[in-house]
Amino acid sequence: HAHPSTVFEIVGSYVKNSAGGSEIYPGSRNALFIVEARYIGSSIIRSVQPCAEFPPVVSPSRGYVACSPAYTLNGTDVYQNVDPGTVVSFRFRIDIDRSVSPGSYTVKITVSYFNTSNSRWYYETHTVPLEVSRYPPLELFVADAYWSPAGYPGGQRLTLVLEIENHGDSTLQEGTLLLTLPEDSFYPSTLRTTITGLRPRDRVTITFNNIDILSRTEPGSYTVLLEVRGTAATDDGVTYTAETVVSFKIKVESPPRPLIEVLDYGWRSAAVGYDHRESRAYIVFQSRDPGTFRSIVAHITVKRCGKFINGSISSIVTLTGAYVAGDVFAIDVPPINVCLLYTSDAADELDGV
Repeated sequence: HAHPSTVFEIVGSYVKNSAGGSEIYPGSRNALFIVEARYIGSSIIRSVQPCAEFPPVVSPSRGYVACSPAYTLNGTDVYQNVDPGTVVSFRFRIDIDRSVSPGSYTVKITVSYFNTSNSRWYYETHTVPLEVSRYPPLELFVADAYWSPAGYPGGQRLTLVLEIENHGDSTLQEGTLLLTLPEDSFYPSTLRTTITGLRPRDRVTITFNNIDILSRTEPGSYTVLLEVRGTAATDDGVTYTAETVVSFKIKVESPPRPLIEVLDYGWRSAAVGYDHRESRAYIVFQSRDPGTFRSIVAHITVKRCGKFINGSISSIVTLTGAYVAGDVFAIDVPPINVCLLYTSDAADELDGV
C-alpha cells in the first residue's frame, strides 16, 4: 500500500566510479550510485528495499539488479530493522552507455518496507539526479624548454628539449605531438614525435632533434605551439580521443664572444718596406673556447698607409672546418699594397660560428 505521507527524506545522492573517483563518464562500468535517505517515521520498520528505474542509457552492472537493501552509510552492513531518525544508504552497481551525452539524468527510486506497528507493507517513490560528467580535458604544461647544445643564431642540428607535465585528471595513453616554430627563424619549422603513458601529475622529457636556428634570427624569446592529439583514459579506465594546444616560449641567446688567442703575426716576406706591392701577412690563432668553431670569418681592415690590391681597405677571409679548444689555425691576409710614407698596420675582427 502506498503510505499516505512519505517516511523517507532524501539526504543526497552521489557516485563512485570503479577506481574510487567521484565522477562517472560515458562508458564507465561497475560504478556505484549511492542514495542516502533519513527515515523520519515514528515506528520501527524492516525489510526496506529500494528499487531504481534508470534511464535507458544506464543499466545494472553484470551480476547486479536494480534493487538494494538498506545499508549503513559506509556500506558494510545491512539494516534488518530501521529505527526512526536513522540515515540509510541505497547502493546500486551501474554501467553507463558509451553513447550517452554528459549531463544530469533522473532516476526514479521506489522504496518498499514493512511497518512492524501495524504489520502492513508500504511503498513510496522519489526521484534523484544522476550526474554523468564530461571526459576530463587534456591539461599539459611545458615546465621547461631549452636547447642542447645552447641555441644561438646560426646554430645547426640542435635538439629542443621539453619537460612536459600532466596537470589534468586523465592519462595520455598515446599521442602525437606536432611542434610548430616560427618558420622565418627555424628550420624545419614543424616537427612530430610521439608520447605514451603520461599519468596525472607525472612529467616526461620529449626531444625534437636536428633543428637549425637561421643565421638571420635575432636573439630573443619566440612563441612555440605544441599540438597534442591522442587517446586519453579516465581514472576508471574509459578511453576517449582528446586533443589540446600548448603555447610556450623558447629563447635564442646572443652568441658568446669567441675565446681565441693570437699566437703570432707578421709578414710572409723577409722584409716589407714603403711602397711594397702585394705584401702578404699572416695571423696565427689558438682556440681557447670550450665549443667547436665550424667556420671562422675574419673581417680585416687596413687602418692606415695601405690598401688591398683591389683598392679597398677591408677584406674578409673565411676558414671552414671544426676547431676545438687547443687547435691552432692561421689566417692569410690578402695581398696589401703598402704606401710610401708610413708603416701599415692591420687590425682584425674575428667572428666564430
